[in-house]
Amino acid sequence: MTDRVNAVIDAIKKSSLKQVILYGPPGTGKTHLAQRVAEELVSSTLKSPKLFEQHWKAFVEFLRRNYLNRQFTARTKSGKVKTAKVVKVNDKQVRLEIEGVARGVGIRRFKKKVAEEAEYDPSKFKKGGSGDVPAELLMSLFLGQFLNHFVKANLASFITLVQFHPSYSYEDFVRGIRAKTTEGQVVYETVNKTFGHVCEQALANPEKTFVLIVDEINRANLPAVLGELIYGLEYRGRPVETPYEINGTFTLVVPENLVVIGTMNTADRSIGSIDYAVRRRFLFFPVRADKKAITNQKARRLYEQVVERLFTPERLSVDFQDAAEDLKVGHTYFLGTDEEVAYKFTYQVVPLIEEYLKDGVFKNEEVVKEVFTDTFGKEGENWHELSPETVLKSLRAF
Repeated sequence: MTDRVNAVIDAIKKSSLKQVILYGPPGTGKTHLAQRVAEELVSSTLKSPKLFEQHWKAFVEFLRRNYLNRQFTARTKSGKVKTAKVVKVNDKQVRLEIEGVARGVGIRRFKKKVAEEAEYDPSKFKKGGSGDVPAELLMSLFLGQFLNHFVKANLASFITLVQFHPSYSYEDFVRGIRAKTTEGQVVYETVNKTFGHVCEQALANPEKTFVLIVDEINRANLPAVLGELIYGLEYRGRPVETPYEINGTFTLVVPENLVVIGTMNTADRSIGSIDYAVRRRFLFFPVRADKKAITNQKARRLYEQVVERLFTPERLSVDFQDAAEDLKVGHTYFLGTDEEVAYKFTYQVVPLIEEYLKDGVFKNEEVVKEVFTDTFGKEGENWHELSPETVLKSLRAF
């Protein structure tokens, strides 16, 4: 996990709140970070020993399909490489040959050990001398591979992504009315929408973690969209009255095992503009531009030449001088090959700077033109008409 992913997960786990908003300027990777956090939260419960019992048959089938009668190599504690092979697999036992010597691992005993250790970490199973490759160690490695495969195949079932927009409503997000035709007649029924559906799934699977990612959460009228769920998010597990009845009840329960991750573009709106009742029920985690993430040194130089010079007090208008970090163009536009960066700079960064200029973020156009001419020469005078070829030429000259 990256430091950012770790930091967000720690904030969620150490707080009583299970909803967080990742906020920052455009291009800082907020949605990508939300997805990474969601995957890690879900993965940790899918790999939990509590769930192993449900998947042992799938694990045995995984062994049979991928390893039965196939020779592979394993490294001992001393570094020596030895050959091994799975020669028999059934629900009770796995038979292996390590350097031609038969070894057996009982499924029941191995399951018990995994449950006791509460881990599938191979280091928990290292036994024997430096020249030995324990059969249980190989089994634990197989189990690790199986779980990684299992998690990848099932992540999508536990992570839901929705994007808010200005016209988004409670009826779009929580519960609403749907029209359907039955025997030629139009019938109206109350149905769960995205949030209500995810709550139902999480309640039915309390041992697993579900994550709802709300992209651009600040674009909607949050108090109107969330309604009574503002209370439900804080008091998990308690029934909350809704305006709509489903299955004989008007209540909806927000379960403990549901995490909500929102992303917020601070170029559109500041945290201070969010309703206080909503604000105090969310954690807020800043996602700033990170120059260190730009591994292409020429692209980093372009970032320094343009972005870091533009977003300084001497070039920002008085009203925006304290908001530089909330507006500074993010590093993700500068990731990739020279050609990719040139196109992203031309068709994403330049239009964004144009919008900032129109909105009065910069003192005047002259301060923008100065930075562009210093970087691109005479062609920078018409900075809003730069071509990818011009940007690429300057990149390669760095």
